[in-house]
Amino acid sequence: MLKVAHFVEYAPHRAGIYETTREVAWAQREHLSWDARIIDITSVVKKGMESKSDGEDRGVPIVGYDWSSKADVHFLHSGIPSNLQGTRPMFYFAHGLPEYIFYSQMMVELHPDEGIRKQRLERTPFGGSWALITDIGKREWMKGAITLWERHAPYLEPYFGNVIQANHFCDLNDFTPEGDKIKFGYSTEGEKLEFGRPADEGGLNIVFADTWRYTAFKDPFQVLHGARKFCQETGSRIHLCSVPMNEVQLNRHPWNAIIVDGVSDGLKHTVGDFRGYKDDMASIHRAADLLITPSCDDTRTVLEASACGCPVLARHGARGATYHCRIEDPADMYSALKRIYSQLSKPEKAAQVRAKARKTAETFSLEDAVRKMEAGMLKVL
Repeated sequence: MLKVAHFVEYAPHRAGIYETTREVAWAQREHLSWDARIIDITSVVKKGMESKSDGEDRGVPIVGYDWSSKADVHFLHSGIPSNLQGTRPMFYFAHGLPEYIFYSQMMVELHPDEGIRKQRLERTPFGGSWALITDIGKREWMKGAITLWERHAPYLEPYFGNVIQANHFCDLNDFTPEGDKIKFGYSTEGEKLEFGRPADEGGLNIVFADTWRYTAFKDPFQVLHGARKFCQETGSRIHLCSVPMNEVQLNRHPWNAIIVDGVSDGLKHTVGDFRGYKDDMASIHRAADLLITPSCDDTRTVLEASACGCPVLARHGARGATYHCRIEDPADMYSALKRIYSQLSKPEKAAQVRAKARKTAETFSLEDAVRKMEAGMLKVL
């Protein structure tokens, strides 16, 4: 029985990287009979904070740093104490978009103010550093990189002698068409949200749920402008989740001008609900008529929405999405939304589309993913 230590920041229901890590560890225990455990590296990533060192999360044990010496293999997800690097064979789990990791470091390096550069590096000691990838791939104890996306492999192959190709997945038990739904325009307590506005009768309640990544164009800038004309014509609204409130609320900030001022001006027919991070995304996906994402990958957002029966409009390449278009082209997005509207505005057809979305999500198997990881790992261990 292989003992595997997964090094990741403990963040249940708050971070996709953690949820993916927990699901992989659970599946290794369930399907491979491995002793997979999570080691919380919060004390490494966030100065002055303590790491969780006991208990469990949904079937996966949480243990302290000392358990790393008992493990046969280390999985690097979001950081590791420097004194533990190389003490066991290690695999780098490549969660992030390659372009996001690379250009995030570029933005840090290019800023003229040394204080700003240091501040940004402190905020992203691992996730925003392309140098980490190019460095650890050379180490003797690094046995390979693991990716869940075929598109990402060519970005890793120049730096790792072994790249294991798996597939993404989502928790098909937590993300289902059955369950609670939010009421758009209102909080779960029934209080009106400051910027909350549901779609007009006959319009679509559309959700944008990606974590905003500016250096990879994973934010709603293109979506809001591309969908504006469609929303004006149909009374539809785009509800924004994971909004970076500290930026949006700043005067003269670009997002403040678009979302806050825009609600009463140029985008008044487009922006609906306005939310920060929310634990229960499934309740939002179930209530939404459509999710739009700027991603071309089968991300957690794409698969979780689909698993809840919410159809997805994404860039070409996302196989888990229901519809595709060139998100960066407002004319193409408008045409796609009009075609989608002709289907989703008919209840019988909409039900068929939602059922198809769920079936698509079910083809992305967590067991398949960990078995592919197992095959790749055993070749080099």
